[in-house]
Amino acid sequence: MRYKKGFTLIELLIVISVIAFVIAFSGFDIAGVRENARDARRKSDLRQIQKALELYRQDKYPPEFPENGTFLGTPNTSCWSSGTPGINGEPIGTCTGNIYLQKVPGDPLKIPQVYYYYRNDDLGLGGKKLKYTLCTCIENTADADSIVGDCDAAYVCSSGRKYELHEP
Repeated sequence: MRYKKGFTLIELLIVISVIAFVIAFSGFDIAGVRENARDARRKSDLRQIQKALELYRQDKYPPEFPENGTFLGTPNTSCWSSGTPGINGEPIGTCTGNIYLQKVPGDPLKIPQVYYYYRNDDLGLGGKKLKYTLCTCIENTADADSIVGDCDAAYVCSSGRKYELHEP
């Protein structure tokens, strides 16, 4: 009796259709995985900024947080420190003094108009601001840590969901 080596056409078609089926259904989940990864990075960035804000507050006497928009700078290029660039001959772009953030984090989408939102909220003793809100838009609408809304009237979240951190 002779045995033929190889696969029949039916066997090949079945294998190809199973592979196509697996690829088709796994491809839809890849977008969700990417959204979740970017959202996780955003949350991590906000926690990093929150720690830097606490270092800044500990450096100040009396304790205070920076004014709105004074420290975020240009994402992924600038640093945030107690040294003031351009003062006393210090070159712009250098990081001297107490370094709070070696590199200010930027949104993972790397779109220029997408950034992290910081707002100094409350006047404490002596007119110093002692509370703040950090906010970012979340892509995944099913994220358990997100809440409904926009960070600000000027910072609208396209998904309608945001993630916020407040002064601890």
